[in-house]
Amino acid sequence: MKYLGVVISVLAMLAAGVPAAMAQDDSWPQILTSDLALENEVTSDSMTVNFVILSDAPVTEVIINWEKQPITPGDTVPVTKQLSFPKQRNLVTVQATDKNGKTKEKTYAVSFKGAP
Repeated sequence: MKYLGVVISVLAMLAAGVPAAMAQDDSWPQILTSDLALENEVTSDSMTVNFVILSDAPVTEVIINWEKQPITPGDTVPVTKQLSFPKQRNLVTVQATDKNGKTKEKTYAVSFKGAP
């Protein structure tokens, strides 16, 4: 599965050590993806995006653009989502909550430029 590659990449990064400037507070869920940067420009009006949510406590809920995603709770949770970009400027908001009620939110901006 495609998200397996993302999980392996993330685990390799963690095993190699993350530079101090990139370190995050491990007590909160971490939202990771290699499919989106914080600012994006796309030529297609939709795409499939893979996320991996990591947490010290099991992740119990993942919401993408105000829609709860079906997940299996755990410390490492892969989520695949088909996203649509109906406007020139779109926001993708991902929220992850662990069993302790700690919630992390990350927002990605996607600009739709149409076909080249």
